[in-house]
Amino acid sequence: LVIDFFATWCSPCIAELPELERLRADMQSNPNVQFVLVGTNSSGDTCERVRVFAQQRHIAIPIAFDPNQRAENAFGLQEFPSLVVIDRAGHVRLTHQGYNRSETDFRSDLVRLLESL
Repeated sequence: LVIDFFATWCSPCIAELPELERLRADMQSNPNVQFVLVGTNSSGDTCERVRVFAQQRHIAIPIAFDPNQRAENAFGLQEFPSLVVIDRAGHVRLTHQGYNRSETDFRSDLVRLLESL
């Protein structure tokens, strides 16, 4: 399970979304890899705002809402976007905070990790 915590007002989150969509499309043939975007009520986001944001951008990744940031806090995340990969046994295999377009190796490393699970 690939979980991406994001916010509608977060520029790096918005920049990262097309990458996540491409990654999901690349991994589509592997039914064991699932993606979900998680919005929170951080800085004024609401469930409705996140839903409208996803509709306007035609986001195909399933979206969840974490209204009290319990999931975000449980993973010890401090910033947006934050990516968490959980294996089938429920173990966290990766956490990555922030997004930097120049991190060219991150995507290939993530694909290798997902293919190995």
